[in-house]
Amino acid sequence: MTRKFLKGLELYDPRKTLPEKIKPLIKPIIAFICIISIISATAYVTNYFSKEDPVIQKTYVEKEKSISEKQIQPILTDYSTIKQDLLKSPLVKDLPKNAKILLRFYNFNTGQRQWEKSFTIEQNNIQEKHINDEDIFIFVHSKYVDELKNSPLCDVLETADKNNDLGIELKISQVNLMWKYKNILKYKSCLGL
Repeated sequence: MTRKFLKGLELYDPRKTLPEKIKPLIKPIIAFICIISIISATAYVTNYFSKEDPVIQKTYVEKEKSISEKQIQPILTDYSTIKQDLLKSPLVKDLPKNAKILLRFYNFNTGQRQWEKSFTIEQNNIQEKHINDEDIFIFVHSKYVDELKNSPLCDVLETADKNNDLGIELKISQVNLMWKYKNILKYKSCLGL
């Protein structure tokens, strides 16, 4: 009875010596040391040649310079005629009397979004101010300001949307928005309706 019970148990074998216990670990340790050595050697060689090779160094410096120049030199946007340009747009003319749309322009001159100008659009009225009770919040890259001189607002917004330079947030429910702006449903594609 005792033999059957002991037969299924693994017993501690105190007779193994230290080298016998370490032997299964030798191959993984050697493999780990080899991998670390290869990675270190590759990093050293890459760093050495990139510092010594004038072509690589010149390319690296030129890339750094072009990135910093893009960030330092802001793109100046001409907002001098934007109110008149927006008032010519059929979308603005067709807005209901109590409509409030906030149109905000931004840039990425510093690598992060920076707000430039905000315009409140109402029926036949454009004001340069930021409001908090708008129905629709439209934000678009400032590179499209010049296009407003020759194209209607809706066309410019559709172009910006195709280029992922447009964002639209609805501040009222979809049902209220559809009811309030029912007269301009023909512009729903550019207003996110």
